[in-house]
Amino acid sequence: MRTLHQNRNTSQPVVLITGATDGIGRALVQRHMNVITVYPGPMRTAHARRYSPDNRRESRRMAPERVAACIAAAVEQRRARVIPGVTNQAVALIGSVAPTLTMHAMRKTIFERLEALSGDVKAGRP
Repeated sequence: MRTLHQNRNTSQPVVLITGATDGIGRALVQRHMNVITVYPGPMRTAHARRYSPDNRRESRRMAPERVAACIAAAVEQRRARVIPGVTNQAVALIGSVAPTLTMHAMRKTIFERLEALSGDVKAGRP
């Protein structure tokens, strides 16, 4: 289990959420329940549109309906993991082979931009 991001306001790593859900998932699997982990990647939603540091690439985000269809197919096939989209699958593969490099790239392309945007919002800037 790796920490991808640490919330500076609470000093609690996001990995706590991941660990809790992983534990619940393992408990449910032991009771013969199908548990699916979904890695949706960037989705075309109102939330993403509002909080994204760069909406110029909104058309590249996946439609929620497509993600839902992938999840429905996974339920029918009793798969344990869903990574919709070729780009998301490539990032997941690179992340499993080179986690440090992937973490660095995510920090530069996502987390630092979100933190800058969050600072603007807190300071009253749009």
